[in-house]
Amino acid sequence: MPTPSLDTPVYANTLTQEPVSTQESPDYTFLYQALEQLPKAYREVLTRHYGLYNSPVESLYEMSRKMSRSVKGSIAYLTEYRALRLLRQILAQQEGKTFVQAQTT
Repeated sequence: MPTPSLDTPVYANTLTQEPVSTQESPDYTFLYQALEQLPKAYREVLTRHYGLYNSPVESLYEMSRKMSRSVKGSIAYLTEYRALRLLRQILAQQEGKTFVQAQTT
């Protein structure tokens, strides 16, 4: 269901009463499905850093300091890099399957 902006009037031209077209919110189903396939440590870093599942956003530096006091704040950066690389691979595989399914139907 499209969500109109509160800043946009309901009608673009009040004389002709033409409705304003609204943009539908993007569907992130594929992203969340792919995220669930990641190892727990990768999933946690991405979830906390990007604020997924309505979690508060946390910097990679803060996460690194919580993970290990002996590392100079780089462990979460490396984990995020690896998680994003794997997430791209998973999404590419899902996209390929969806493309093949669309062609066969």
